[in-house]
Amino acid sequence: MDPISILALQEIPNVGSKTIEKVLSLNSTFEPRGSSDLIKMLAETKRKFGRISVPDDHTAKIAWDNAHEIWRRSRQYNVQMILKEDPKYPNCLLHIPDPPALLNVLGNIDAINKDCIAIVGTRKPTKYGITAARKLGALFAKEGYVVVSGLADGIDTAAHQGALDANGLTVAVLAHGLDTVYPNKNKELADTILRNGGALVSEYPLGIK
Repeated sequence: MDPISILALQEIPNVGSKTIEKVLSLNSTFEPRGSSDLIKMLAETKRKFGRISVPDDHTAKIAWDNAHEIWRRSRQYNVQMILKEDPKYPNCLLHIPDPPALLNVLGNIDAINKDCIAIVGTRKPTKYGITAARKLGALFAKEGYVVVSGLADGIDTAAHQGALDANGLTVAVLAHGLDTVYPNKNKELADTILRNGGALVSEYPLGIK
């Protein structure tokens, strides 16, 4: 299945990763040629599994058009889309209960498959917490680990900065589309992560805030 097909399914209300998994289990090479094919495939999936949301023509057409617009904008932003069957899809994600059907990656796609260590914490840390997170980020980066955090204020920011202090790689996993950085003041940090060979990653398409 190509990324646009996944995007189109994701744009349909009440269709999540579990439903997409069921669609793929029936036809892993499913590549719709239009919105009507989305309806047909979801109807077939519902007959097999039940409790599947099947859109009307109007909803499917909107989802189809939105998917192509997201694809166009993603290419414009140099966002790479990785499907679960792609060798570059992080192996560790395949072992969680509900892995994303598609990952959006901006930057060095190889960084997400190296040995990683996650450092996350409160947005309102103490001074000691900030110092400790930054030191830990630098320590693990010097040992060759990719430091993973969420680019949020506080501990996340300190962890990313620590990895960069050590000239290491760091990856930010975001809870929104890659066309947005939150908080806004971390835009420069996000740019620095990318310049230093790291990556921004999200399961959400562009436009999701």
